Amino acid sequence: MNDNPNKTVTMNQTSSNQNTAIEQKKAEIPAPAVHAAEQMARLNLPAAITLNNDKIELKLDSLKFWNINRIDTIENEKKQNFGIETPNAHYGMVYRELGSPFFIGSGHCESGKSEQVTSLRIFADGKEIKPEKETIHGEKIRVEKISNIGPFSVQYSFELNENRLDEECTIRSRETVKCHCIYFFMHPWSTRFKEMHALEPNGNLTNLKFKTDEGFPTGKDTFYQSITMYDPDSGDALLTDIEHIEGASVAPKRFVWDRHSYRKDYPADYFQMVFPAEHKAVYHASTLFFPNNGKPIIPQIKQ
Repeated sequence: MNDNPNKTVTMNQTSSNQNTAIEQKKAEIPAPAVHAAEQMARLNLPAAITLNNDKIELKLDSLKFWNINRIDTIENEKKQNFGIETPNAHYGMVYRELGSPFFIGSGHCESGKSEQVTSLRIFADGKEIKPEKETIHGEKIRVEKISNIGPFSVQYSFELNENRLDEECTIRSRETVKCHCIYFFMHPWSTRFKEMHALEPNGNLTNLKFKTDEGFPTGKDTFYQSITMYDPDSGDALLTDIEHIEGASVAPKRFVWDRHSYRKDYPADYFQMVFPAEHKAVYHASTLFFPNNGKPIIPQIKQ
């Protein structure tokens, strides 16, 4: 029992004042559109670019600094949404400095800093296409982006081929960074996916149903090699394998955030750790899409 109610009020007021100060600071920050407009003019890029290979349609968005911002499959000329598109659903890489409440990267501009894109190249069937068009079509499409996210130099690329999306992210820091965390390959999948299967490298398999409770059903202490999701109503399924190829910390993890707005799957690394200056880290993700699969995909250990 608290014998000093005035003290409780004071502590609550302090916490409330801190939260208000943060919200006021956010309100003073230019919106992502302001940051994006400058980069659109500098790089001569359209506000959005749609990539289509007749099986998958994927959107790059200036508001997310030309990270992915939507993923649809195409079957019999009908689209089905897998990766959602909302202002608060981010793809790509972000980092948060130790002691800071703000993320930097992708669509996160709350700190007043944004991802700074320096180069964007797009190839369709081996031929480079100037990223001035709003729609680019090809059987095999490759995107190569170079940017700066805070102190990190980031080389991000992906390839779209058939029903498969392969992504790779290479980061190097120009200085020693005290990290709260770094997230890679954030994928905000649709809430229509109701079931999940998660495989650890040792073969342990976790099977569960989403609850849409804002929780982390797989916990926060494990790295999962493969995660699959399934929508029993449509029969749609997807599988994402993630590997830390080089330079990962001793304790990489992978989260699934079971939110009301999305099922976000993302690897996380360097939790409350130092990322050394000039250190290099490389991560790879492969996602396969199975429209109308009719049954869940059970991940298996790679041979």
